[in-house]
Amino acid sequence: MFLTSLDKSTNSTLQKIIDEIEEKSPGLSVVAASPCCYSFTQTLATVKISESRRLTVLEEIILRAGLELNPTPTEAELGKVLGLDNLFINSVTAKLKNLEMLENTEDLTIKLTTIGKQFYQKGYIPQKAKTEEIYSIFNPLTGNITFSISPYEKKKTEDINNLFEFIIAEPKTIDLSALSLIDIQDLTRESGLTLHIPENDKFISSFTFDTDSEIINDVIYVLFIYDIIENNYSFIVKNNTKLLTNFSNLLTSLYLDDKIDIEKLFKLSSKELDSKKRNIIEQKNQEVEERLNQIRNQVVAFAKNSRENPSVKEKVSLKNPYNIVLLRDRFIRQVFLDTLKSAQNYVIIYSPWISEKVIDNEFIQILKNLVKKDVSILIGHGISRYENQENREISPNLIAELQSIKTPEGLPGIQLVWLGNSHAKEVIVDGKIHLCGSHNWLSYRGDKFPRGETVYKVTIPDQVKQAYNYYAEKFTNHTNEKWKYAIEKKDLALAVDILCIWDTLHIEENIIIEKIAQANYVALIPYWLKLIRKKLRLKSIRLESLCLNNTFLLISSFGEVNKNHNLVKEEYSLLLNSIPSHKRKELIIKLAEN
Repeated sequence: MFLTSLDKSTNSTLQKIIDEIEEKSPGLSVVAASPCCYSFTQTLATVKISESRRLTVLEEIILRAGLELNPTPTEAELGKVLGLDNLFINSVTAKLKNLEMLENTEDLTIKLTTIGKQFYQKGYIPQKAKTEEIYSIFNPLTGNITFSISPYEKKKTEDINNLFEFIIAEPKTIDLSALSLIDIQDLTRESGLTLHIPENDKFISSFTFDTDSEIINDVIYVLFIYDIIENNYSFIVKNNTKLLTNFSNLLTSLYLDDKIDIEKLFKLSSKELDSKKRNIIEQKNQEVEERLNQIRNQVVAFAKNSRENPSVKEKVSLKNPYNIVLLRDRFIRQVFLDTLKSAQNYVIIYSPWISEKVIDNEFIQILKNLVKKDVSILIGHGISRYENQENREISPNLIAELQSIKTPEGLPGIQLVWLGNSHAKEVIVDGKIHLCGSHNWLSYRGDKFPRGETVYKVTIPDQVKQAYNYYAEKFTNHTNEKWKYAIEKKDLALAVDILCIWDTLHIEENIIIEKIAQANYVALIPYWLKLIRKKLRLKSIRLESLCLNNTFLLISSFGEVNKNHNLVKEEYSLLLNSIPSHKRKELIIKLAEN
């Protein structure tokens, strides 16, 4: 977005990465970018995967004895205490040894392995193990090790600069033989592999590394970034579309320690770097500024025309309700509150900061009244590039109070979302009204002393739509990123908030159903049923809608799922009961036919 020049030899993949970064983060600008050759070590590893069943009473007694009794009994001693034949005890312990839950000890004492302790604590026993081949990837610069199901293929890198030529840093080494079983379990999970999932009673029980490692040359894309809001430089490193976070942080740290030769790496002098920075600053928040300038110009043109032709102002206001009104200082807050109260469908607010002094009891009551009449509310906030760098934190009490406001179905009525990276101050209501200007909506009341603030109230459809599209894209990009996190971490509250945001932005219902199904997120189904019930109540979907049919198919695809089953059943019942009885029968017959 802010890029002024790039080497013409920059390939299309790199250009696509640059465009994506600048499009999604208006405060970031790519100052320079280059593909680089990078070498890492790849080693074949063989892991044994154990799944499980519940322990029998005798298996549990044997394992408990090996874990808790001191001194640890032998198999014969335990058999004597239990009054059982040694052959019987030996057959069970032999099975536990074959499953790698017990160690083979010379004195036949009962000693649990690491995997044995893990399974005992869960109350399960592994089934027959299977083996998988995976590949360890060691990064000699960061010192990180990750795992992949498939091997990396060597790439042609003869014509590409080697990154190590521009860095002052000693390559790190690793002794794979020093890694423990727990290390392998943790590292494979962190790498996104589904080989070790204790909550599903699936464990990596043992591993071996191949004696030979392979040096792989790969192509990475190194981007030098200027952050206009934080006024600093950093690095972003990508492997095609995948962000290499640790790599990015390390290069940034080396840059701050003067251990990267920027001039040689990017062929960019200090003078050229300063010039690019000045150009970027002049273009800050360009899209928001352009919209605001367009509005200002229209107001100036209208004011000039009204001054020269006094009769025009009255005629325009009578004939055309779509216009722009300039508000100043003490008039701003009342118009803001009145605009909120007029909402029928949704409210979108962006304010860099949020204060309890502004979101007081009166304001909270306005929000509650809006939610009560089924108005969806999205509040975006944040000015810093990173959330943990915000210098004005929102009070936990205020966050809790906003989160307590629920719809009649018990869904969150307000989504408070840190988007960051912007000092815009805008409000959009129902796609009909757009407030924008210099007033901080949620951190300044504007009712004490004049500060020379101005706000434009815009009701011209095309301009309101432009503003809506801008924030719809920002919220959508945010939810797409957070959805992955919510699924990975099983963060139900975050996933529910994302559902509500998608609903406010009118994301197609069948797309959401597909996302829930792909994520296999059963715990989310009751909340989706609440949302469908709300849509039926508001008549935003019809009974013959395909999404209703797909919702019931989604439920049936999961079957009776342990602790979530009762919640799904309860919400399913509430959904059916919300449908008039004469329509309910028709719907059930239709669903049965499908």
